[in-house]
Amino acid sequence: MPTLVVGHLNPRDGTAELRSLEHVDAICRERFKQGAPLDPTAYAHFLGQAQSFLGAYGMRATLAGPPADLMASLSGLTPSTAPPRSRAGLVFAVTALVLMAGVLGAALSWFFLRK
Repeated sequence: MPTLVVGHLNPRDGTAELRSLEHVDAICRERFKQGAPLDPTAYAHFLGQAQSFLGAYGMRATLAGPPADLMASLSGLTPSTAPPRSRAGLVFAVTALVLMAGVLGAALSWFFLRK
């Protein structure tokens, strides 16, 4: 399965940007010629938890939709999220764990570097 980047953070500025499902789906359709293998309900739940987690560490999290130029390049394709595959839950869990580990590491680094 491909790696899906669902956001990034800047511990120095205390900001984070999470990508909406539409943004992740558009990138998947551009790069892999298929929709993102994510369950919309589970992804929405993940975004809420990620925003809460980041906020607890003083990070300002924003949600980013797909860029206009990306959507324009995909206008000929039918916008749809691919149905979850049998391993979609595993992929989502691993992606969420990797993101959370990265966020925790960055938050701890930010905390210790500020002292």
